Amino acid sequence: MAGRKPLAPSARRRHELRTSLNDAELAAAQRFRQTNHRTAAAYMRALLLRKQILSRLDIEEMQQLRRIGVNLNQIAKRLNERRRADEAQVRAALKLLTDYIAKLSPRA
Repeated sequence: MAGRKPLAPSARRRHELRTSLNDAELAAAQRFRQTNHRTAAAYMRALLLRKQILSRLDIEEMQQLRRIGVNLNQIAKRLNERRRADEAQVRAALKLLTDYIAKLSPRA
């Protein structure tokens, strides 16, 4: 059974940084961790290094967008081949896309 590849010496985390939080800050960090299934350390590193923090929901949304894109590409391929696209598939892809756009649109 193969384990993980060992990290390069420069990638190993050998240093520790400690911080203090008030009750509200701690609660917010714990909520984020529970919601997104990330470790507190990974979250703090992302904040400190100004990396984009992807929540679990962001990842699920990206996967949904990818599925919609695949459907639209299949439809475009059929149309470009001058074959008839399946109307049900076109309607389903458009509904997914419009539902997703509505979800992203700010509420008035």
